[in-house]
Amino acid sequence: MSCSRGLLVLAITLSASPSGVQVQTSTVPPDTILVNGRVFTGSETHPYAEAIAIKGTRIFAIGTSDEISSKAGPKTRRIDLAGRLVIPGINDSHTHFEADVIGTKLDFGDDPSCPHVLDILQHAVASAPLGTLLSGTIGPSAFFGQACTPATLDKMSLDDPIVLAMDSPHSRMLNQAAARKFGVREDAPPPLAGFFGKDMKSKRWDGVVHESAWFRIRELLMGYVAGEEARLRRVLARAAQWGVTSITLLEVYPSRRIQQLSEIDSPLRISPCTIP
Repeated sequence: MSCSRGLLVLAITLSASPSGVQVQTSTVPPDTILVNGRVFTGSETHPYAEAIAIKGTRIFAIGTSDEISSKAGPKTRRIDLAGRLVIPGINDSHTHFEADVIGTKLDFGDDPSCPHVLDILQHAVASAPLGTLLSGTIGPSAFFGQACTPATLDKMSLDDPIVLAMDSPHSRMLNQAAARKFGVREDAPPPLAGFFGKDMKSKRWDGVVHESAWFRIRELLMGYVAGEEARLRRVLARAAQWGVTSITLLEVYPSRRIQQLSEIDSPLRISPCTIP
């Protein structure tokens, strides 16, 4: 895995304010001040301040609301926090963004039971056109449930490809129709760094795949790229709403993702990392 790494260092000259909180000594007015809140400083002696001033991309000063307000100029933007908390931006250090899956993606809920998964699948098979690829994410309760097996999926349909995913990118369960669709050689042994079987110990294909045994199939399944840029834009906007300011993006297709990012005006700092 390779990625660009950077370190942002903020050099700020501080002096003690009457409140005991550190305030920058400068006569240049800040661009923005946030007052009447709880500003987390990271200092053991003064972990919180009432207000903060910002100049450009740097912290300009912290202190009481009166102290910070006194530094404002005629063009300074003033935000009244009304008691709200201010924290440093969150760094999401491990993020995957992938294309949408082809076919129909089913919603099984959060860590559903095996009977619940099979019930939804049964209804989907009955209502979908013949040959529709059905997929969805399940948790460990269903994945390791005794009744949830590739053989059970085969009994539901030998014509509709079915792919069930663990709630991680590392394990999947496929029926025979899905194996045929993705060109799986059922007589081949597990590939290097790949595993078969729920216990990861099977020497032959049994419909449950892990790690590199799944990755080639994943690239075929996640083949809908037409709406990627719009979806990436929504993902980044939502991350910003939750306070994320930087993301390390682990990428199988870094060139394509960088091109998409160049078209998106996102306030986030994004570091793409190449993975095999």
